[in-house]
Amino acid sequence: MRVWSLSLCHLLLASFALADVTQPTFTVHDYLALSYVQGPRFSPDGTRIAYESGARSSWDGGTDYSIFVTLADGSPTMKLTPTDTQDWSPRWSPDGSRIAFKSTRSGSVQVHVVSASGGGVQQVTSESGGISSFEWAGASSIAFSAKKPRDAELVSREKASGGGYVVGTRSRRSALWIQSVTGNAPKTKIAIGDYYIGGLDVSPDAERLALIVAPSSDLYERITASEILVVDMRGKELYRSEVSGSFMHLAFSPDGSRVSYVGSTVGFAANDGLFVTNLRTNSTVNLTREFDPTIRGVEWVDNRSLAFVTPRHVHSGIYRVSLDGEIDTILEPDRVINSFSVNAADELLVFAATTSTSPVELYSSRFGDNGSGAKQLTSTHHKQQTSVQASTRVVRYPSFDGVEIEAVVTLPPGFDRDSSYPLLVNPHGGPDVIVMDGFNPAAQIFAHQGYIVFQPNFRGSIGYGRDFYAANRGRMGDIDYRDIMSGVDHLLSRFPVNSDEMVVGGESYGGTLALWIIGRTNRFKAAVCLSGTANAISRYGQSDINHGAIAEWEFKTVPAKDWEGFWRMSPLPHLVSAKTPILIVHAEEDHRVPVGQAWEAYRTLNDAGAQVEMVLYPDIGHSFGSPDVYADVYRRWLDWYSKYLESE
Repeated sequence: MRVWSLSLCHLLLASFALADVTQPTFTVHDYLALSYVQGPRFSPDGTRIAYESGARSSWDGGTDYSIFVTLADGSPTMKLTPTDTQDWSPRWSPDGSRIAFKSTRSGSVQVHVVSASGGGVQQVTSESGGISSFEWAGASSIAFSAKKPRDAELVSREKASGGGYVVGTRSRRSALWIQSVTGNAPKTKIAIGDYYIGGLDVSPDAERLALIVAPSSDLYERITASEILVVDMRGKELYRSEVSGSFMHLAFSPDGSRVSYVGSTVGFAANDGLFVTNLRTNSTVNLTREFDPTIRGVEWVDNRSLAFVTPRHVHSGIYRVSLDGEIDTILEPDRVINSFSVNAADELLVFAATTSTSPVELYSSRFGDNGSGAKQLTSTHHKQQTSVQASTRVVRYPSFDGVEIEAVVTLPPGFDRDSSYPLLVNPHGGPDVIVMDGFNPAAQIFAHQGYIVFQPNFRGSIGYGRDFYAANRGRMGDIDYRDIMSGVDHLLSRFPVNSDEMVVGGESYGGTLALWIIGRTNRFKAAVCLSGTANAISRYGQSDINHGAIAEWEFKTVPAKDWEGFWRMSPLPHLVSAKTPILIVHAEEDHRVPVGQAWEAYRTLNDAGAQVEMVLYPDIGHSFGSPDVYADVYRRWLDWYSKYLESE
């Protein structure tokens, strides 16, 4: 299972805008110089919009984040915070006069406040380890959570024993506080028990708090064992959810009588349930059971309805659902939306979105309008790229058993059906991810190098309903492999692909599928595996989250119950037959897919006589996060393909 990271496959889903680009083709440096816009929020009166924008001064520099405010019609725009800081997550005060936001300008993440009309910035919190979540609690206070320090006696014992620690004792819990944003009033602690707080909201009357709580900060526990908790300002429990799991998008209704949140009715990443709890009766209903979405954002429209955004095939739509479960479309699926906000009084939407050839901008639209007619509010990428963007086609094809699979195909600039092109098969990670038809930096890079890029949403992908998401359970490396290869055959019959110049590569689960593919077919000239799993059994004992209930979901079992089943769903035994030259790339501090997986694949392939090279990056994790590492990864990735395609 995949959880948030700045990985290549996560970046395929992210929304960006171009900074100053002068090179004739879209390169990895152009990709790393991208800016973004996200998190728009209407002011309480609906006349203004606050949002965050991030940019690098150079491709290898750090990213600065700033808070902007614009009128609802898009003009004028005011920059509230300077360029050389990291400021994000703007929140309007209830009266609309101030904006609170997160910032690292003091060295750690703290809450700061600025007048909505501009001026000096005031630091509100001063937590030694920084804060986690925050929201306004009335007109002059905020509620926030912060990790508690580890027990001093435990830390002392560890130090005295040479650093040895008991597994599980390094996880953290949270403290919950109320802090005035004016004067020097002391903060007030709200005692709620020993939990980690993963998200919070405050009721409109500032009398209650809704919390997503987990036993600890351990990511596995946050995914599998979170609960919804509602307390009063003294910490008294008013409501606790009957089920535990992974929850997000927590919010009170405008009148505070209900609380909504998103969870999964199957697995841990379906995000198909929009749950609303009536706090007067403690009854909960799932409003989207029949609609079967993959929810990526929620906002209350009024006391009787909510808006949510979800993929519909490879584009995003925004929908309104009533408390009776009736659903209507308020923005047709037309592009890929990363965030949105609602002005209910004027029936206006503002959203940050991309298309396949246009990086992210803010747009506004009226309820019920066609997405293609949305008004653009920002021009973040006003310095246009000099090259022609690669275009996309959305294709649908029958898999081996007749099930329809959807894919995004990115074509090289100047695509000519009378020419012949190499094909890059680029499976996504996860597998609980979806490739959408938005601006895709990685696909642009490869397409600008002359590849047709094939990105299929094989079974196990999200965005196509809970049954499709669950269809690869216990069949990983089999059903997804066959979905992909059916797509390859489909493309060969529909696009001018040179069947002698096909390559494959992906990251995380996409890297795992690259191993599966070369272990089962010799149709590809070269392969690249980034952060892939070779042995599902050993990864079970090493990964931070891929064990226990999560593994039970994905594999339908655990090794202690079905050792052979786990081995059957591992690409490792198939690699002894691999003939495709492969580059293995891995981070040495990867806790999601530990580096031992790379070594197992490398040594097996090496012993089997395959052409294999391995590159390891020290001191970084699953995300390959730094610009210089990303640039090097892409360079090696492209060079590896060129080496074997040019040798033909």
